[in-house]
Amino acid sequence: MLLTVGKTDGFLCGACAAIEANKIFLKALKGGRITEEEQDKYKGYLLVFLGGNRGGYLLQ
Repeated sequence: MLLTVGKTDGFLCGACAAIEANKIFLKALKGGRITEEEQDKYKGYLLVFLGGNRGGYLLQ
């Protein structure tokens, strides 16, 4: 999935569940190497999490 920011910038993100995102986070926290696929999955999870309507905040 390609998310476009502005007119020319963009970045890739993938989908994953909270459990998988947590495993990726803990791996990075312990100093492990994170693959590009893992980075994309974590970014995707974080965007969905932050984009949720929590506490009255919305991302636009």
